Amino acid sequence: MHRKSAYILFLAVLGLLAIGIVMLFSTSAFARDSHGDVYFFIKRQALWFGIGLVLCTVAALIDYHFWQRTWWLWFAVALAALALCYFPHIGMRINGSRRWVGLGPVTFQPSELAKLAVIFFLAAWFTRYEKAGGNVLFGFVLPLVIIGLRNVRRRSEPAMAWHRVVRRP
Repeated sequence: MHRKSAYILFLAVLGLLAIGIVMLFSTSAFARDSHGDVYFFIKRQALWFGIGLVLCTVAALIDYHFWQRTWWLWFAVALAALALCYFPHIGMRINGSRRWVGLGPVTFQPSELAKLAVIFFLAAWFTRYEKAGGNVLFGFVLPLVIIGLRNVRRRSEPAMAWHRVVRRP
């Protein structure tokens, strides 16, 4: 069963990748006007897919105890990256909110790193306090408060997608 579920997961990822490529091809008409190359978005997606594949392979080869021991480091780096959004010339204001960090030619959303940090934290937390998981304080309240730290910054930013959904006629 384990081997079969790995194949199903692999096929699901391939399916999502195929759908994403089709969606990128639909934007290729605009890529020529703005970037001078019809395949600009496809090339960029292929580059990041390759980088992600290498990082995924490296992460899979590392012993999982490493991620369990260093969850606090990832959480601290994620909080620092989220704070960088407010530094002038580093944090980028796009559509009225500061959710992107620009470091030279590389731009990224620190919230993506924060999502990974939350996963590492929760895995380490529930491994450590497995027996106390039924306790409301250790099983729900404290993890919720710690995860809420990453959401403090988001509350001060406009949530444009939420407003678009709520204000639809």
